[in-house]
Amino acid sequence: DLAISGDGTVVSGRAEAGSTVRVLAADGISVLGSVVVGASGAFSIGLTPPQVAGEQLQVTVWSRSASTWKAMAPHWQLPV
Repeated sequence: DLAISGDGTVVSGRAEAGSTVRVLAADGISVLGSVVVGASGAFSIGLTPPQVAGEQLQVTVWSRSASTWKAMAPHWQLPV
């Protein structure tokens, strides 16, 4: 499950420990933030700039075990 803070500055969720999660703008190119997931599997990613106006984002994870990027949320529409 993914969540975004009320001020649009942090995306949080869970993924495989040791994987890399990144948040991309709707264009699929512009990286808004990324993080390596810790041992607990929980992560938080700071977003620059904040996303607060109903933007569409893409969230992907680099799976160490599969050595590939996978979509966690390929078309995540944020609330307005």
